[in-house]
Amino acid sequence: FPVTIGSEIDYTERNGSLVAALGNTRISYVRAYWDVAQGKIDGDASVLSVVLQDDAGHLYWHEAAGLVGGIEEQCAEIRRIVDRLHLPNVTVETNGVGAFAPAFLRKALAGSGCSVTEHKATGNKDERILSAFETPLSGGILWAHARVAEGPAFLQMRDWIPGVKNQPDNYLIVTGK
Repeated sequence: FPVTIGSEIDYTERNGSLVAALGNTRISYVRAYWDVAQGKIDGDASVLSVVLQDDAGHLYWHEAAGLVGGIEEQCAEIRRIVDRLHLPNVTVETNGVGAFAPAFLRKALAGSGCSVTEHKATGNKDERILSAFETPLSGGILWAHARVAEGPAFLQMRDWIPGVKNQPDNYLIVTGK
C-alpha cells in the first residue's frame, strides 16, 4: 500500500474548533482500536491501531503500536499516544483478556478528554480482516504511515492468507469490524 512517509497530524484551531490535517489533507474522522493481549514477548501481540479518514473517504493507517507489559503499562503507553495524537476515543476489544481492560484504560485516560468504548468482536476473524482491508486496498484509498509500513503490520498484511490457522494477524485488526 502507498506510504505517507513521515506525515504527522497537524492541529490548528479554526473558528473555535480543533482541525486536524496531514499536510494539506483535512482529517474528518479518527478511530483508535485496541486489540488487547497479555503483552508477552512470545504471545499474541497487544496492538493499538489508529486510522484517520479524510473528507474524500481515504484512509490513513497512522499507528500500529505493539504494546508490552502488564495491563497498566499498556494503558500508560496508550495514554502517551492519546496525548500525542489528541485522540478523542479508544475502542477496546473486550474479548478474552480484554474484558477487564476498559476499566484500567479509563483510569489511565482520566483528565485527557479521551473516552473509552467497549467492543465485543464477533464472527470469523478472517472475515473481519477482509472487511477492514479488502475494499480500501482494491480501491486504492488506504495509505500507511512509514512507521506502520516498516513494522510488523506490513509484514503480517503481506504474508496473511485467509483460512490459514495460527498465522500472525494481531496487527491486522484495525477497526473492530
